[in-house]
Amino acid sequence: MPPAAPSPRTITSSQLRLLAPVLILLAVVYAYSNACKGPFIFDDQLAIVTNPSIRTLWPIWTPMFPRGVVGTAGRPLVGLSFAVNYAIDGLNPRGYHAGNIAIHALAALVLWGVLRRTLQQLAHPAAEVIALAVTLIWAVHPLLTDTVTYVINRTEGLMALFVLLTFYAFLRSLDSPHARRWLAVSIVCNLLAVACKEVAAMAFPILLLFDWLIVSRSWKAIWQVRRWFYAGLLLGWILLPLLLATASAAVKTGGGGRLTSWQYLMMQSQIILMYFRLAVWPRPLVICYVDWPVPSSLADVLPQMLAVSALVIATIILAIRRRPVAMLGLWIFLILAPSSSLLPLGSEPAAERRMYLPLIAIVLGVVLLLERTIRRVPQRAAISLPLLAVAVLGLSQLTLYRNEDYATALSMWAETVHQRPGNPRAQNYLAEALMEQGNYIGALECVDRALAVAPNFGAALNRRALILCSLGRLDEARAAFQRALLIDPANPTSQAYYAWVLKQQGRPDQANAIWSELIRQHPNDQAIKEMVDQLRK
Repeated sequence: MPPAAPSPRTITSSQLRLLAPVLILLAVVYAYSNACKGPFIFDDQLAIVTNPSIRTLWPIWTPMFPRGVVGTAGRPLVGLSFAVNYAIDGLNPRGYHAGNIAIHALAALVLWGVLRRTLQQLAHPAAEVIALAVTLIWAVHPLLTDTVTYVINRTEGLMALFVLLTFYAFLRSLDSPHARRWLAVSIVCNLLAVACKEVAAMAFPILLLFDWLIVSRSWKAIWQVRRWFYAGLLLGWILLPLLLATASAAVKTGGGGRLTSWQYLMMQSQIILMYFRLAVWPRPLVICYVDWPVPSSLADVLPQMLAVSALVIATIILAIRRRPVAMLGLWIFLILAPSSSLLPLGSEPAAERRMYLPLIAIVLGVVLLLERTIRRVPQRAAISLPLLAVAVLGLSQLTLYRNEDYATALSMWAETVHQRPGNPRAQNYLAEALMEQGNYIGALECVDRALAVAPNFGAALNRRALILCSLGRLDEARAAFQRALLIDPANPTSQAYYAWVLKQQGRPDQANAIWSELIRQHPNDQAIKEMVDQLRK
């Protein structure tokens, strides 16, 4: 008989464990290879460009606990990380983008460890392969660009990194001779996560349910073995209100404005389903959803409310029956709960960054379903590996395309207006970008479209007045500034340029009086002083 043909060589678990980190890092570097060239945009201005607290690293509490209205208030670790960036290379956006990408790469590596150990707890026969596949798909998914490429959303990325480290340290404690040390690390990581963003407080109930459904599978065992650990995790709930006391008014109140809790909940039924759709088909992606329509009645959103309610009820039933698969739904809905339930966030009803962590459960669920489908297929590797390669490369390409939108403020806001033409904030920012290009007529058209949707939009009124100044239409500019100041009488830019218009129209005494009062009210604001000095020339 002829000798048997040698069996094809397969990669062992130990080899895959060595190869996986390399593949994950390469995937992240490729997908975000064009993400460092973009400027600061949108809320980056408040959090970084005009944030004086990040301009020093010492004393350390200056960037961690800034005074005034800045984008990092209440999130001390994020402020400190921006201060490190500033100390290295000032206001060069490349360093801040590189920092976000590094944080994302670290989060992907930790996620791989969490998934691998979780699936091993469940004795899944393909734990190593599935963990790697899910991590690769998640790491390059374009839905995450809002967190990685948009600098200010480091809040989400850094928070997620520490939440994943909280879970990783917990899982390491299960088979370590130094279990207490790992649990202590988990508690510290949870506190660090809360110091990045408020939603990290949900790590405590999620980890407790994870322990019950997947690890201990008994409340009694949890109480006997790890009650001190969960008491430690509760420190995050004590830290949270202390940090909120230092946060901006928008964070404290949620920016609810005109929305009731019921209206917001109805909106979220639509938005949550949009999140799920973007997880499967990530287009179109939008940086700002401020124009999301408010439902007038339950009938407007009844199908969506029923769909989301069915998913929540199914998750609860599976959890009561102690099915580990319930953890997927619990992970999604508990993480989304603070921003996608009853607390009205009227200034930002939807945000793609909120799916940074929930996307993990969706990808894991899809991969597990596919793996179970092809498990009994002969030569399944010949199907699964090319399918994974196509998914990772295809999603990476979409991420590269989306990163190009962030290349300039003009490209970002042009794309946003293209997708959501009724968004007044996007129209206003597009007008700003067009002004920087010298296209004042195009900018005026954008502002007028914004004001047609939101007639009392103060920023757009102020922008319109500035455009009219640039066009030399001073009478119209003065009237526009007067209207803007009725909406926002304390706006220093409106006051300063209104005075400039008065000066141009032969009223220097009135102009100087306004400028002097403005400087008196803001004696330590160098930017206002420089603006006034420039206008006085």
